[in-house]
Amino acid sequence: TLLDSIAGIEPLQSGDRIVNGEIGYVLPITGIQEKMTCLENFYIEGFLCHKRKKEVDYWLIHHSHAYGIAEYLNKKVKDLSTGMRVRLMIALSMLKSPDLLLLDEAFNALDPKSVIQIKELLMKKKEEGLSLIFVSHQPQDFEGLCENLLELPSFEVKSL
Repeated sequence: TLLDSIAGIEPLQSGDRIVNGEIGYVLPITGIQEKMTCLENFYIEGFLCHKRKKEVDYWLIHHSHAYGIAEYLNKKVKDLSTGMRVRLMIALSMLKSPDLLLLDEAFNALDPKSVIQIKELLMKKKEEGLSLIFVSHQPQDFEGLCENLLELPSFEVKSL
């Protein structure tokens, strides 16, 4: 709910939401068109963030290998593994060059090698000015990525 509120998906109960720049949002495997190819998803995202086909193609030439999706561009999303879908979601969110990237349990489906690769990419983007808000139940996911940590207390559910 917090990330949805920051992204402007959910209305705030109180207070103000002020975001200076573009927001990228990586949800647990939602927001992609399952019956379309990865490439078609990039063109849709490009259209939504006002990029021409040429710009999307240029971005893919220069970045798709780094995100590990180059060889999957012509595959339908529904045929990808969960880990590849996560890589696709992260790459799609980076297409719009966000100033703030919201990650919700983004590394859950990734193998350890992929987590390292994606963390390295995100660290480079942070050095270029990207801000991250990362939600995870696994501390190792955000180690090295975040300077500040907000730990929410766990709540015990009791039967009535």
